Amino acid sequence: MRNVPGTSTRELKGEAGIAFDIPIAQKTSPGVKGMLRIEARSWA
Repeated sequence: MRNVPGTSTRELKGEAGIAFDIPIAQKTSPGVKGMLRIEARSWA
């Protein structure tokens, strides 16, 4: 697993868990640009 710039892990506000964002970019037509947000929380 490599460290991608801009994907620092942070705590979720008001909840037990962590979150991070991954930049998404597709340069071919029609093109997509955005951020994928990953959140992890305890099930119990």
